[in-house]
Amino acid sequence: MKKITLISALVLIAVSAFALQTIEQKTPISQVVIYNDRVEITRMHKTGYQPGEYQFKMTDLPSSLDENSVRASGSGTAEVKINGVKIETVYLDTTTNQKYKALEDSVEQLKEQQKIYDDRYSLLQKEADYLEKIKNASTAVPSGRESEKPKSTTVSEWTGLYNFYDAKFEAINKEQRNIEKSKKVLQAKLNALQNRLHKISAGANLTKKNVSVSFTVKKEGSLALSLSYMMMGASWHPQYDIRVSPENKEVEFTYYGVIYQNTGEDWKNVKVTLSTAQPSISGAMPALKPWYVDVYQQYYQKGQASQRAKQNIAYSKQMQQAPAEQIAITGGFNAEYGEAASGVVNTSLSTSDVEFTGTSYVYQTPGENNIPSDGEPHKIPIAFETLKADFEYSSAPRLKQYAYLQGKVKNSTEYPFIAGDINVFFGNNFVGSSAINTVIPSEKFDVSLGIDEGIKITRQKVKDLTEGSKKIKKTYGYKVTVKNLKKTKEILTVNEQYPVSRNDKIKVKLVSPKFDDEKLEFGIKEKANGLIEWKMELGPQEKTEMELEYILEYPSGVSVTGL
Repeated sequence: MKKITLISALVLIAVSAFALQTIEQKTPISQVVIYNDRVEITRMHKTGYQPGEYQFKMTDLPSSLDENSVRASGSGTAEVKINGVKIETVYLDTTTNQKYKALEDSVEQLKEQQKIYDDRYSLLQKEADYLEKIKNASTAVPSGRESEKPKSTTVSEWTGLYNFYDAKFEAINKEQRNIEKSKKVLQAKLNALQNRLHKISAGANLTKKNVSVSFTVKKEGSLALSLSYMMMGASWHPQYDIRVSPENKEVEFTYYGVIYQNTGEDWKNVKVTLSTAQPSISGAMPALKPWYVDVYQQYYQKGQASQRAKQNIAYSKQMQQAPAEQIAITGGFNAEYGEAASGVVNTSLSTSDVEFTGTSYVYQTPGENNIPSDGEPHKIPIAFETLKADFEYSSAPRLKQYAYLQGKVKNSTEYPFIAGDINVFFGNNFVGSSAINTVIPSEKFDVSLGIDEGIKITRQKVKDLTEGSKKIKKTYGYKVTVKNLKKTKEILTVNEQYPVSRNDKIKVKLVSPKFDDEKLEFGIKEKANGLIEWKMELGPQEKTEMELEYILEYPSGVSVTGL
């Protein structure tokens, strides 16, 4: 009997030791991974656990999270097995919704102020009406006393009386105008608050999600339990600043990520990672289907238009998403999901770390960041690099007689520069904005750095001759002069052109310049479609010239366009 009692006690102890323990609390956001059209949010809770069964419920999560993307993972010294993840929707009462109640209170305060304005405006109007009655009574003859001689009033008395009325009416009108202006401002604020209340009461913010993670702790230890999920409402794009230093033949290149987020939650003290992956594009190649052609025949079925509209609506709501792999849990609870981390290339940067996952790049920004949910741009530095560059001048004097400085910069990093806007600075001076296409590692890209008046260029017409009667012959001549006013040797390419005929009746003959060998680095080269490239190396204060002359011949009576 004692033996049976002892066994029963041991069983009860074992059962109680592994009874389900529920932990429920709000969990802060620890990290966000931002894609071009969405964000992966990770929440983390760290604590120690004893052996047993646990259910950790993370509460007050946004209702717009993608339930199919919810993943649980963890790390630590505890030996753990995850048993499941449960998601539930919680419907909030507007009376307990703090944001809703705060908005309601603000609306009531504005409405109360509106009543104060209305009451004051009404009182002023009554005062104005009363003054008008007094004014009319002071100048009118009382009924039944028309035959009596009116009391004599001096000019100064009349003047004082009317000045009094004018001053009072002006003061009343001025205050009424101020009240009307204040009411317009107040009404705009009231409309904005009521719109926000309407959105909440419509249900967008009256639901929350709770996610419960069930797990078994086999061996005591510390555990960092992470929950991640995808949601829309966030995006990023690259932006660049480039500062030019021609003397050193290099540029300072700063790579930024411009982040927008309107998820409904402010991100406070979070680690931010930017990814070039595109989750909206399926990772599986689409399959080709038979492509048929046939004779067109018109068909019409009842309800066809409405059915097509429904199909279009349904299609617009679909969102393609690359499937994520299941959680793989190994000994000691080291969980990973998504793409495998094998073959990752780590590049150490002065501001961020870059990982290449085989199909995309991931930029891990340093430190922690605060990004409010305001839909406004927030700029975070990704990388700062000093890149080698070659600088040359180019000009098209037929259009503009300026020398434009061009920088040819090499991407000597181990990651690409994604297509985006670029702000260009020459020293501390802002030159302008432009854009670059995606530049892969080791590839070069051009940067326009504006005009430099240290290279002087002129283009003069030196010949304009017309000959012939039955056959017209026109000769045009130009002289292009280039002078280097700088103290350094510079390379310049002048782009010129002569007309190209698109009609057999018009003949074009180039007289000068004479072209140099294509194999030479410098000289005058002929390009396609009448283009001429004159590349030169100019020493300090050096001056050089090129003459351009061509002849047009065409029959008399033919009108030539394009000259």
